[in-house]
Amino acid sequence: MALFQARYDGLTKAYLAKNIETAGTFFAPDYSAGNYTHPLDKKSTLEELKHWDGRFKTTKRKLLSVIVNGNKASTMTDNRTEGDITDKAGVHHYVITTRCLDTWVKNQPGWQLKHSRVVNKSLTKDGKPLVAKPVVKKT
Repeated sequence: MALFQARYDGLTKAYLAKNIETAGTFFAPDYSAGNYTHPLDKKSTLEELKHWDGRFKTTKRKLLSVIVNGNKASTMTDNRTEGDITDKAGVHHYVITTRCLDTWVKNQPGWQLKHSRVVNKSLTKDGKPLVAKPVVKKT
């Protein structure tokens, strides 16, 4: 478990430093991320990092479980990201918590993330839960 926690810690450090080159080394060439209804690809994930302005100052990933089967591994993590965002109404404290199911593969450079799926997510603004508004499709 310590090996995978170290990989998550390294990835988190790269994100907080906004180091795209280092962050990219943690991902397999065919990496994809998202949730079960909205998958993303590696390119869009790293592209988002380029535009991230660093308002989220802390991110922590806690490894809950690891199952290794040869050159593949499945992990479950709890993640917490916090930061302050200023809008017209003032400064607001946001907290994003997620539980992720990740798949790792052992490649030439070592263990790399192949898939990341958010299985549970919550967002608070100033300590109050934010709920997504339902999308209403016009017919």
